[in-house]
Amino acid sequence: MANKKLAEEMKRMADGAVKVAKKSYQLKLDYSVDSLRTAEKVFSNLHEEVPKRIPFKLFKRGGMTEQQIMSAAMVMGAYVGEVIRRIHGGEWVQEDIQGQKDVIFLRVNGNNIFPIGKAYRRIKNGSEDDIYFYYQVLVREVFESEEAED
Repeated sequence: MANKKLAEEMKRMADGAVKVAKKSYQLKLDYSVDSLRTAEKVFSNLHEEVPKRIPFKLFKRGGMTEQQIMSAAMVMGAYVGEVIRRIHGGEWVQEDIQGQKDVIFLRVNGNNIFPIGKAYRRIKNGSEDDIYFYYQVLVREVFESEEAED
């Protein structure tokens, strides 16, 4: 279901990403498309904190816990989603999807977009899940194709 409280919470988290970027990384996030390139620098720093498996060892090098990764993905995903929502419209929705409870995503013109999941993969996997590229693909494959249909 979509609701005003969820929208306010996502905006609050996105604003938190703006504050963290400024305070921790001296980077300015301003909800523009170009700011997604800047957000990539935050994601790169977060990715560096993901524990790496050491070959032939049973233990991992220190770094963020899974809970910390999930929290960072929520905040940064909220920011990515807010950039998309402010430019292309849409609303935040929380529903059970494919057996997962309370999944939060952005619904834009009937399309479900999952910026939090993408943020999680970006933090875990690194630059192969580039956020700016993700946005460019969304524009090309989702938003521009809708305009062509109108």
